[in-house]
Amino acid sequence: MEQTFAQRSMPFVWWVTQEDSEDGLEARLRNHGLVYYGEESTGMAIALPMRREHALGGESVSVERIFEQRDVRTWFATLLESVRLTPDERTLELATTVFSHLASDKLSGWHLYLARIDDRPVGTCALHLGSTAGLYSVGTIPAARRQGVGTALTKRALANARSAGHTIASLTASGPGALLYGALGFKDYCRFREYVWRPFPSHQATKPRALDSGR
Repeated sequence: MEQTFAQRSMPFVWWVTQEDSEDGLEARLRNHGLVYYGEESTGMAIALPMRREHALGGESVSVERIFEQRDVRTWFATLLESVRLTPDERTLELATTVFSHLASDKLSGWHLYLARIDDRPVGTCALHLGSTAGLYSVGTIPAARRQGVGTALTKRALANARSAGHTIASLTASGPGALLYGALGFKDYCRFREYVWRPFPSHQATKPRALDSGR
């Protein structure tokens, strides 16, 4: 399976639950070169209320759903800044192309949200509406944390999911993220271990910086 990604020089991730571990999947993943870095993510879900709730977490935070390429480019750069990474120009261009297509295609089910404080981009969120509503890529840049950015983004996404007719939303979260989502009403339901394969063996020893996929 890794040959498909190696041909494209792309990494990939495999999420494993306790049940998967019991049937030997983790050993098979390790045999194929995937690496587990020792941390678990929490699988969380929330029942969406029928009534409409206020979407913002702080008066200074504005959240908008984005479609234009320039905004998607800013969205991706902000997402990486939230984990202290800076994309190279080629990566930024490729990601902008892909995410712009997803954001503008109504059939994709993807909604991208960008949060700003005083017109400065400070946070990101992605919502996928399919058979269920899933939150991904919730991130806040370090300088804007503890100002309600993550709460504002999550509430906006949940409000849109509810308006689209969904009654349950789910996500996976790291330890710090789980505290935020717990305060918003999400409940823990399972744990995931993340196995990562990278196309360059020298990079395997470097632990990736996690994003919540509620992240």
